[in-house]
Amino acid sequence: MAVYYTSRSRYQNKRFCVDYWTITRTCFYRFFETEPDMKALFPKIVQMNESNQLEWQMDRDMLQKHAVTVMEGLGAAVESLEDSDFLNSVMVSIGQTHVRRNVKPQYVKKLWPSLHYGLGVCLGDHYNKEVSEAWRKVYIYISAQMTRGMKNPNLKTNDELS
Repeated sequence: MAVYYTSRSRYQNKRFCVDYWTITRTCFYRFFETEPDMKALFPKIVQMNESNQLEWQMDRDMLQKHAVTVMEGLGAAVESLEDSDFLNSVMVSIGQTHVRRNVKPQYVKKLWPSLHYGLGVCLGDHYNKEVSEAWRKVYIYISAQMTRGMKNPNLKTNDELS
């Protein structure tokens, strides 16, 4: 199930013949193609050769696990748009997790073009201008909250305060 946001109905769930794995695999393959330096941040996914150089060969199972996590996070974000405290808490926490893995705030923005590409390829005509713009806005919001968590790794989230 792919989730997308529209201005008409806040958000909608639509069933497509595409699953999270297909969208995210397309996104990450594109990401590693257009941002090859980012492969070093994914040591469990991207394989190294005997010369200690990054290879295109990837651990499919680890990529799939990460892909599902990413898309479930995006889906949860869209479904939580009306509960900004919860959404902010989750995204800040995800940012804190990423900074512990040496992901820098400026890297988060680098993923959008590849996600945009992956959604376009996989959703086809359903990924029209309105849907694309809605996803872009959601991604900007998510990125801002993740960056907040990255810049404040010790910030308590709502979940931790409960």
